[in-house]
Amino acid sequence: MKAKASVIIKWLTRLLPDWVRPPLRYVYRFVMGFEWVRKLLIDTASLQECHDYWRNPPAIDSPTTYLAGNEISELFFGLVEKYVDRSGRMLEIGCSVGRNFNILNMGGYNNLYGIEICPESIGLLKNAFPVLAESCQVYNIPVEDIIKHLPYQGYDAVYTIAVLEHIHSDSEWIFADMARIIKDVLITIEDEVGVSCHTFPRNYKKIFEGLDMEQVEETNCKGIEGLSGSYVARVFRQRNGR
Repeated sequence: MKAKASVIIKWLTRLLPDWVRPPLRYVYRFVMGFEWVRKLLIDTASLQECHDYWRNPPAIDSPTTYLAGNEISELFFGLVEKYVDRSGRMLEIGCSVGRNFNILNMGGYNNLYGIEICPESIGLLKNAFPVLAESCQVYNIPVEDIIKHLPYQGYDAVYTIAVLEHIHSDSEWIFADMARIIKDVLITIEDEVGVSCHTFPRNYKKIFEGLDMEQVEETNCKGIEGLSGSYVARVFRQRNGR
């Protein structure tokens, strides 16, 4: 019944005219922000179930699908080039198969670190970008198990693309640790509206400005291949050069 409710909501959304969707996104995100509403409509996965899913994902989320996505990487690289020095230490949470590592490396950024839960993704990174794989450091572990051990302001920039949206509500404590390890810049490109058993809607501006960071840029991702209008690209900086 819950699965049917989720399908019906998505079907009704597709029928709406474009001009209606932006205001409804805010209403939808607000309503779905209540855990009891999500439980009523959707069978939300547990934290362990989320980890198990992304550690060994089904075909629909196969790591091979993440080798594509040039428009997303171009959007991301434009933001990096604008705000991050090429000498900066950069950490990607959920680096997957290394597509973003590759575009950064080609653009002159080579101080690259990552966290990735899926072993198959790491294997694909090594096969697709063997030279790059030798020069970057990737922790093959859930972010919850490593982030507390990363150094204060240890990275000039941290970035995530379609990853924070899958962080379970029980693990929202990691956001404070993200702010702790960032020396300067945070870039998020995330679905802030969509809800599924493995997807949790959040307003990342509200979250990270509440952690003493300042948003300096915001872009709606409608029209970007592989994303949709529910995705928002945000850039934050530490306030007062903390």
